[in-house]
Amino acid sequence: MVLPPPTDAEWQASLRRYPGMARERVRELVDRALATPCEDDVLRLTLPEEVAHGFLATIEARRQALESAGFRLGACAAAPEPGPTAPLPAWVALMTLLDEFVETWDDPRSVPKRPGDPIYRRDGYRCAAPGCTSRQRLEEHHVVYRSRGGSDAESNRVTLCGMHHRQGEHGGAMRVRGTAPLGLLWRLGTPDAPEWFRNERRLARPTEQE
Repeated sequence: MVLPPPTDAEWQASLRRYPGMARERVRELVDRALATPCEDDVLRLTLPEEVAHGFLATIEARRQALESAGFRLGACAAAPEPGPTAPLPAWVALMTLLDEFVETWDDPRSVPKRPGDPIYRRDGYRCAAPGCTSRQRLEEHHVVYRSRGGSDAESNRVTLCGMHHRQGEHGGAMRVRGTAPLGLLWRLGTPDAPEWFRNERRLARPTEQE
């Protein structure tokens, strides 16, 4: 069954993020993995060969370190029968790496206190450019520049990361037009070879032109 695309309201709600959300999702993933038997090849990624080798080597190094430290799965549905020859599954090592990462980088206590700007809140404290999820170096962008008569209305303001704001919009590698937050049309790439998006959906034929 093919599910219908989300409504604009559902799409906007899916972008909401708050400090600690990544921790919650990783812990939920760990609980599901421990409760459901799975093989080591359930995760499929497409990566450059050099990156893939480094990724797998990191997982294997963590797996060996856990085994050397005597780590065992314990009593759970996915655990093999205990024994000295039973290898620790690689996915366990991956889960511990993910858990360590979110414990370090998604600590609500370390999140900078940004001003309660309604644009940041509306955009979920993330860059609104299609495909970008950055929550760092956020800047407020006026869709119609103030130097060209653009207003400070919320419909004319959108959250961008520093890269998409300065190198993208003001550097010529991106352009955004329309009405925020859901009526924006994005051009990613230079004018001679652009990709067009509305929200996160790629458009074959944009309905507006610059």
